[in-house]
Amino acid sequence: GLEISAADAPGLAAGLHTLTQLLEPVTDGWVVPALLIDDAPRFAYRGLMLDVARHFFPVDDVCAVIDRAASLKLTHLHLHLTDDQGWRLELRAHPALTDAASASAVGGDPGGFYTREDYERIVVYAADRHITVVPEIDLPGHTHAVGLAYPRLAADPVVTPELAAEAAARGEALPAAGTPYTGLGVGFSSLRLDDEATFDFVADVLGELARLTPGPYLHLGGDAAFGTAPEEYDAFLSRVTQLVADLGKVPITWHDAG
Repeated sequence: GLEISAADAPGLAAGLHTLTQLLEPVTDGWVVPALLIDDAPRFAYRGLMLDVARHFFPVDDVCAVIDRAASLKLTHLHLHLTDDQGWRLELRAHPALTDAASASAVGGDPGGFYTREDYERIVVYAADRHITVVPEIDLPGHTHAVGLAYPRLAADPVVTPELAAEAAARGEALPAAGTPYTGLGVGFSSLRLDDEATFDFVADVLGELARLTPGPYLHLGGDAAFGTAPEEYDAFLSRVTQLVADLGKVPITWHDAG
């Protein structure tokens, strides 16, 4: 016979996934090797990132990824919802983000976005498989798409010689204000950090995202904003991470922000 015991429901689910990994097909059924496994995870946070900003994936595809992540006993899905190429989450406070900035993707691929109901479906589907969704709204860089909806909030693109050379090598157009970006370059975009309207916008976005997200984390990006002065960058992240904490969430950033 078989016996699986665990301290909690996620542990029991992990045991079931281990069992399915052990099954071997034979002519008249399945065989499980005779063994004893005494197992525990080394890390509580075992994550996978899915970038739906550069290439959009519909809800069913995201759910399929969640199924595979669960089978590997991962515990968190980092959903990269915004970048230069597109804004992928409908927000009631700022519907122009998806109206004006969701239709593009890398290489001219079709874009798309998740309605609030779509996002809720993803979150619930993941939770049913003991996976926590960690949404990312990339700030203050990777925000070219924000400028398509709200030009006042976005600084002009900063095209460095390195970015121009990379774009030429890939045959991509350079980023231009007010034009959807479909390339792979990074670091050229940023929000206008000297305008208080930017912080009002960020507070609206993160507040609504926090209300939609039952998990403890909000990811703020915080990388590759080459046109932003270091002192402005540091002040922005300090203010926005405190905003996230005040919303009752744990802020996460990329390594660059440390």
